[in-house]
Parts: sequence; structure tokens; C-alpha cells
Amino acid sequence: MTKLHEILAVDKDKERQAKIIHDETVKMWKKPNYFSATHKNLEMFDENRTKEAEAFEEKTAMTTTVPARLTYTAQFLIDHIDVLMQKESTNQYANANIEINIDADTVLPIAANVPATMLLGLERELGRYRSMFLETPTLDSGVEWIEDADIGEYVFKAVNPVKVHKTEKTMKVVSLAIATNQHKEQVATMNQDTIVGQYTTKKWSGMITSARKAELLTRFDTLLAAIKQARMRANEQEVTSEKIGAKLFNYIFGS
Repeated sequence: MTKLHEILAVDKDKERQAKIIHDETVKMWKKPNYFSATHKNLEMFDENRTKEAEAFEEKTAMTTTVPARLTYTAQFLIDHIDVLMQKESTNQYANANIEINIDADTVLPIAANVPATMLLGLERELGRYRSMFLETPTLDSGVEWIEDADIGEYVFKAVNPVKVHKTEKTMKVVSLAIATNQHKEQVATMNQDTIVGQYTTKKWSGMITSARKAELLTRFDTLLAAIKQARMRANEQEVTSEKIGAKLFNYIFGS
């Protein structure tokens, strides 16, 4: 018996083939010469020119007929519809459990009898969400942090506050030359940075540790792997024999 994963493998090919033939047929409708044939003869009224008439002949062959083209196209559409019907009808019964293998003897059940289509959707959605987890901001590894429950849950506080001096520009008189009997003392003023205080900065953060991020990503990947394995088990379901394509087109063609 055919398995669901085998049908899924050809589904897109059948759809693509049907679309190609469909599009070709639509283009043919715009070119009536495909469905026409002509035979053109020449009759000369002058009996002396009968050879000229006999030598003249134009023919165009008919490529196909509209009913024949419709029938040809319908075969590809029927084939695709039947594969689609088999896939969707089988999906009604295709399901599997999502399980995490903790160790050789322990299995953690996550969800039971999840439909194959849901498993496929979960793979897609969780794969998208994983990128968000991958970009999660983490605490500065160059700072020592401790949890600060007084501020709030999941809040970390830097153990060591950052201290920076506060300085101000002050004027200082500098002696350039001492006074003598002949000269007065020579002085000048200059700016200097004078420490007048100290800033103390305490830091808090709501980010997570790198270790926690790694743990989340590991669990995420473990779950994704379990979902993929469940989908593979679900796709082992035997395909139903339902076919409806011919019935649909028999009605359309009135046969």
C-alpha cells in the first residue's frame, strides 16, 4: 500500500504539471488556428492557364480539436485532484503522539493523536519562533549579577556599582618666576580638573543569562526534533483509495 509520505512527495509535481497544461490550454484558446484547417484551390477562367491552377494549392493542417484538448487537459487535472483527494482523506486518519525521549527508559508525553497537518504547521511555526529565541538579549557577561527579588521577578542587579569621579574646572595660580630686587614675581593662571565628588551608578536588568538562553534553545530544538519524528510516524499512514477526479469531469462533460 502507498504511504502518505509518498503521496506528499508527488503532490507538488502533480499540481505543477496540471498548472502547466492548464496554462498552455488557455494560451491555445487565443490562437484559433490550432483548431482550424484550410484547403485553398485556384480555378482559372482562361483554359490556357489550367496548369497554373493545378500548380496552386494551399493547405493548413488542424493541430487538434477543442474537445480533444479539453480531454487531454482534464487528464492532468483529474490526476492532481485524485492525489489531493487521497492526501486530504488520508490526513483524516494520519496522526501521531509528540513525545520527548528523556532517556532509554523514560518518555515524556507532550500531546497525543496530533494530526499530521497540525504537526507540519507546528514545525513551520516553531521554526519561526525559534529565531526569536535565538535573538533573545542576555546579561553583560563582563558584569557580576545577582537576582533582586525586592525589585521584581526575573530582575538581576549588578553586584558592584559603577563609581566615577565628578570633576570641575578650577583656576590655579602658578608662579613662573620668583620676585627679585629688579623684577616682580611672574605668575600665570591655568585650568585644572579638580575632583569634587563621585557618581555611583547601580544597574538592574531584566535580561536572561547566557546559560538560560542556551537551555531554552536546547529544549526548543529537542521539541522540534520530536515533532518532526511524530510527523514522520503520522505520514506512515496508508493512503486511502478515494478518487473523484473522473466523476467531476464526467459531470462537466455530460458523460
